[in-house]
Amino acid sequence: MTDPTLDADHAPASPVQKAIYQQLLQDQAKQKTDRFDQMENVMVRSLNQQKALVQKALTQGLKQLEQASNGADLTAIYSETAKGIEQVADPTLKLAFHAPTDEDLRQTKSSLYREGEKRKLAFDRVQRVQPDSLAKQKAAVDALVSERSAAFDQMTTRQELSRAFQVAIKAVRAVPLPAVLPEDLTPTTQERQQAVATLQKAADDRQAAFEKIVHVDPVELTLVKQILVSTLDDALDKLTEAATKQELQRALSEGLSAINGVEKPALLKDYQALTAHAKQLAVQGLTNLAAQKKLGFETMDGVAPKSLNQQKQQVNTALQHATTSIGSLNLQRKLLPAVAVGQEEIKAVAEPDLLRAYQAPSDEDRQEAQARLDATAGEKKKNFDDFAGAKPESVLSQKAAVDRLLTDYQKKLSEAQTVTSLETTLAEGQDKIHHVENPVLDRDYRPVTAEDVQAAKKELKEAAKSRASEMAGVEQVDPESLVEQQNKLEQLLATYEPTIEMAKTLGELTRTKNIVLAMLLTVKDLRTQAAAGQSADQPASQADGGTDDAGLDDRDEDAPDALADDGNDEAPAAAAGNSSDGNQADATKNGGADAVPVHTVDSDNADPSFVAEGQLESDAMTKTVSDQEKVSGSVEAESAAAHKESSGKKAAEQVEPATAQAMETVKTSSLTILGMTLLSSLAFVKTRRPKK
Repeated sequence: MTDPTLDADHAPASPVQKAIYQQLLQDQAKQKTDRFDQMENVMVRSLNQQKALVQKALTQGLKQLEQASNGADLTAIYSETAKGIEQVADPTLKLAFHAPTDEDLRQTKSSLYREGEKRKLAFDRVQRVQPDSLAKQKAAVDALVSERSAAFDQMTTRQELSRAFQVAIKAVRAVPLPAVLPEDLTPTTQERQQAVATLQKAADDRQAAFEKIVHVDPVELTLVKQILVSTLDDALDKLTEAATKQELQRALSEGLSAINGVEKPALLKDYQALTAHAKQLAVQGLTNLAAQKKLGFETMDGVAPKSLNQQKQQVNTALQHATTSIGSLNLQRKLLPAVAVGQEEIKAVAEPDLLRAYQAPSDEDRQEAQARLDATAGEKKKNFDDFAGAKPESVLSQKAAVDRLLTDYQKKLSEAQTVTSLETTLAEGQDKIHHVENPVLDRDYRPVTAEDVQAAKKELKEAAKSRASEMAGVEQVDPESLVEQQNKLEQLLATYEPTIEMAKTLGELTRTKNIVLAMLLTVKDLRTQAAAGQSADQPASQADGGTDDAGLDDRDEDAPDALADDGNDEAPAAAAGNSSDGNQADATKNGGADAVPVHTVDSDNADPSFVAEGQLESDAMTKTVSDQEKVSGSVEAESAAAHKESSGKKAAEQVEPATAQAMETVKTSSLTILGMTLLSSLAFVKTRRPKK
């Protein structure tokens, strides 16, 4: 039971409703197909097609109605299907039953008019025709043509129009000939001969006229002569058959008209009249050529706008000139030459000028570009030569790389097609040359990295730690002396460690590190407790002297090991520091504090040629270390002699405690001065380094 509260559109579709709508559609489809069957003059194939369309629309509608779920769907499907059935077009009628078109009416009326003119021309050929009768019959023909032409407009099918035309033609031809004046009906022999002679002369004259045509086509002339002979024979036959004078005159008139109606033979193709259509085709071809020419100008890269407009105008001028020339022609043979001339004029228009960047480079442009590239390569190789510390073989290798690039891009410059490509190639070549890597540096000239600095600092700390361990391992070491000397090691590291950070190259770093290592070795040996206990029974100078001598000997043996840490380290610097310590101590024993020779490098008195010539700091450092070696050697020799002398005298020459204290002070000061001298020399070299 359907819910009465539901809207009818949303209520479920019942079978009864579906059946009602299906029956309505079936009735409508049957009415449509019955009407098609009742139509006359329809094409059978079209009738079947249209009926099939109706049946297809009906089948789809019935199927959709069967699947409808509610009242709204039923209504929508029914309306859509009914509309589709109604919109099926009627079957196509047979061609004869189509409505006549305007062109059909125009052609039919024109044909009837020509038929009327032919009939009036026949009236004119009647011999001894009565003028009044002639005018009357012509008027009858005109009235008949006008009447039937108006009737054509009322025709509803082409078949009706065709039938009406045939009836009108018969009516026009049925208009009687005009009356003639009375005469003897039987022609005489003389009249027949005269008629034959007239026709023959007309044919001969016509043939002679054809033969005199200049540039006549021989083939066409032969054909026309044959037609002329055939026409003459037909006219002569009609003259022979004429039974009355009137018939004879009519046959003669018709024969003359037929002979004069033979068309002239055509001229040779080159001499035929030039038609407007041929001219139009020729002009259109030139117009297309001009359009292509201008399009080619417009699609050129880098064309100058002003020049483009000028050249397009020249193309238009050439086209206009050719068009005017073709328009004045009247023979076909002149058309092709005129078209050829027009094509040449259009093609001869030069291309527009290009912007400077898109023009082909001149010889001067190429020479200048190659010169600039040569200069860049020369400057790059000169930089390699001036590159301090570079390996010679690396310099040669990088120069060869520059030369290869130079050769490659010189070839590319010679092949550049535009100024832009030339400049681009030059810039690319210069950039490639600029990016050739610098030669590989010797190790001493390579830049110092943070890792290198940290490694050097670590090595110094380990050397100081090792030295401190050696001190701590001395038997019966004096604690006070141990603390004092270990503090000196730490002070040396704290004082000179910043100098390590000042190194810019690995060579500087190595030499600075070796100097500091040498200074660590110069820290004096410790006092033992036994030596400290002798202070009451023997002078301190004697105990210190013995200890110092032993310490110096130990350091002399250890120094090479400390300096051998790096294969590139310079041992002379360490040796200088080590030897200077012992020599200064020996010198102190022999003469006191004032006798210690101290050699330093004064930055104000540095060799000016060294700074001016921009030599590397490694040279200055080598010079400084060499000076220190000389000083150290001198001091060492003096110290050895003094040590022998003091050992020979033994206890006989005892030193007072005050003197021993002074000697210790001098020794420590000498070591400090030596370190400061070496490091100040290094600082001088760094501060006076030439700027690159």
